[in-house]
Amino acid sequence: MAFLYALVIIASLILSVFSATPTAAQISVRANKSPEKLHCFNACYGVNRTIVKQTIHNFCTSYDGVYLSKDGSPGTFRRIFADQEYTPKPNTAEKGKIHMEMLAQDDELCGTHIVPYSVCSDNFWVTINQCNCCKEDGKQGGIWHTPCLLFIYSPGWNGCIGS
Repeated sequence: MAFLYALVIIASLILSVFSATPTAAQISVRANKSPEKLHCFNACYGVNRTIVKQTIHNFCTSYDGVYLSKDGSPGTFRRIFADQEYTPKPNTAEKGKIHMEMLAQDDELCGTHIVPYSVCSDNFWVTINQCNCCKEDGKQGGIWHTPCLLFIYSPGWNGCIGS
């Protein structure tokens, strides 16, 4: 009986090695990627860097290790998004909203990707560091296209959306 149990364990290990497994997203980038894959929003309002840090951290912590695939097959997502409210100006009742999204590109070659915190964070920072409008606290965000994933950071204020 112990022999059969050991045989089942070995067989399951062999199958797991040879089966299709998700690819860990290796698209962690810094601010030196090609600009043709980046669309910066040039309308609306900039966001304070402290708010940017908090929203990226909260989003990427919430979805650390998520599985993304173009078809959203069982156990995976095609798209993950969240809207986070913030106060654009201190001591006012105004509310702003930051829309963040990770989306699997519609590409047959991409398969399923595991997106760890570092890949999520690094890629959202591309939309901030390369789409900096005017000064440190003028972050307007944008859309960052990687070969298999899309990252959107879109701050809005009073119904304004990026263009």
